Amino acid sequence: MQVHYPYPKPHAEYSELHGLPVICGPEIAALKYFTSTAKSDRDLPTGALADTDAFTTAGFNLGLSTGAEADLILANRKRLQEELPAAPLWIAQVHGAGVFDADLWQSGDEMRRADASITTQPERVLVVQTADCMPIVLLGADAQVLGVVHAGWRSLLLGVIENTIEAMQQKVAAPISHAWIGPSIGAVAFEVGTEVREAFLEFNSAYESFFKAAKAPSDKYYGDLVGIANHKLHSLKATGMVAADCGIYFSGLCTYSLSEWFYSYRRNAQTGRQVTVAYLSQCK
Repeated sequence: MQVHYPYPKPHAEYSELHGLPVICGPEIAALKYFTSTAKSDRDLPTGALADTDAFTTAGFNLGLSTGAEADLILANRKRLQEELPAAPLWIAQVHGAGVFDADLWQSGDEMRRADASITTQPERVLVVQTADCMPIVLLGADAQVLGVVHAGWRSLLLGVIENTIEAMQQKVAAPISHAWIGPSIGAVAFEVGTEVREAFLEFNSAYESFFKAAKAPSDKYYGDLVGIANHKLHSLKATGMVAADCGIYFSGLCTYSLSEWFYSYRRNAQTGRQVTVAYLSQCK
């Protein structure tokens, strides 16, 4: 029998960090986190599409691999760092399921290839870049361990959420007490082929409800990545990896549809990257 879990609670709060526009999840003691937008705090006119602004000072592109001038991206990263207690620990994202233990990082280390990071250290800043994929913030009970995930469909299928939670619990044996899925492509815009749908159904037939047939062409479907991630998190409650009363939230903001506010690779391959950053604060 297929189990239908309640959908995540929508929560996206607009805020400004000394003028820099960001989107925040629910306020949680001892946790600081937010997703940047395509809007900078510079007093410059912006275009109708964030994708165009990604290559000018009007936008806030944080992706070095996007084709934008490196000086522009580094200036944006410097502006971001002004709002943080330490430099973010960047990872080379590969659409896999690897997890980087940021507690092992030392100055001078090479960038790690991974799609998630974890830490137990206060003010060690974790970061993932996205332009449609889901950024997911995971917090362990009593705010002792933190994980930040980059989850596109490939990483989601490969188990990046499960791997991250397992790695977190190897460090601190506590269930996940809070999860927030930041701005990402919505189910009304994420079109995939039959092969993607079949890959998910082979993993779990319950995922069939998260794919809706497109009217045309007939071999296309709209996939609900947030729904699948939510199903995974709820399923892990039975194992104790996620607390029974864990708050599971999502932004409800579609990066594809909100073309002035977010970069979207599906909308335009020539675009920028927003980031989701998170860190444990000193005060608990």
